[in-house]
Amino acid sequence: EVVVIGYGQTKKSDLTGAVTNIKMNDLKDVPAYSVDNAMQGRVAGAEIMSTTGEPGATTTIRIRGTRSVEGNNEPLIVVDGVVDAIEDLNDINPADIESLTVLKDASSTAIYGARGANGVILVTTKQGGGSLSRPSVSFNASVGFSQLPRKLDLMNASEFSRYLNDIAMQNKPNTPVSELPHPDPLSLTGTDWIDEITRTGLYQDYSLSVSGRDKNNNYLVSFSYNDNEGIIDQTGQERISGRVRYTRQLYKWMSITYNGFYTWRKQNPAVAQIGGVAQFRNAQYLSPLI
Repeated sequence: EVVVIGYGQTKKSDLTGAVTNIKMNDLKDVPAYSVDNAMQGRVAGAEIMSTTGEPGATTTIRIRGTRSVEGNNEPLIVVDGVVDAIEDLNDINPADIESLTVLKDASSTAIYGARGANGVILVTTKQGGGSLSRPSVSFNASVGFSQLPRKLDLMNASEFSRYLNDIAMQNKPNTPVSELPHPDPLSLTGTDWIDEITRTGLYQDYSLSVSGRDKNNNYLVSFSYNDNEGIIDQTGQERISGRVRYTRQLYKWMSITYNGFYTWRKQNPAVAQIGGVAQFRNAQYLSPLI
């Protein structure tokens, strides 16, 4: 097996660089609303962490560890040989990607210089396919849902009022019931704030692509829509993306390629901290949930 590198080609057994290749066809049955989600757990030694946990949140990628305290530690992203074609992996539709290659060691600097010091992610997108006589049409759809695996075990209003009564009895034994903070705790219900702010989040992803080729032309047009609701109310991400790739073979030794894509993303505001206040009679309590 031969591997093409920066200054030529070599046998894979003789390759000293650390290279990881991910074929997106191997992940076609795994719903991934972003490229970094598809990479998680599939690149040895790489740390891929979401900054907030909500859908569409920026992902921190560390291929060669944290090398600088104040400097940038993000890897270089190269799409079809173009450096800095995208700033965030969320800007590209996973259905448009043919394969991902991650260069993890210092030999990547021989190709990309100092900009490859934090590692390099090479993204190869799909090209036009189908037979010479008719175009190829592909449509993929996936639907799912997400929810809390379990609820936090918090006191309700009745349990919390009895807790306050116990504190009052410890501080002042033999206190009459009528003088306790809450003489009738069983009559209090309160509000389950976890139920108030969480929901079952719906996940939808639809991708449509049309591709074809003839003797001198090769084209691919794709469109995708993704809507991922967060389990916290009023969080989530909606994304619409389109892509056009066209290649024209002018001569045997010369061809031109146009590769353009558009991405529109809408991310609901993050909920950093939520607290619930329940009022019963003359007492209030605050139950932080996050």
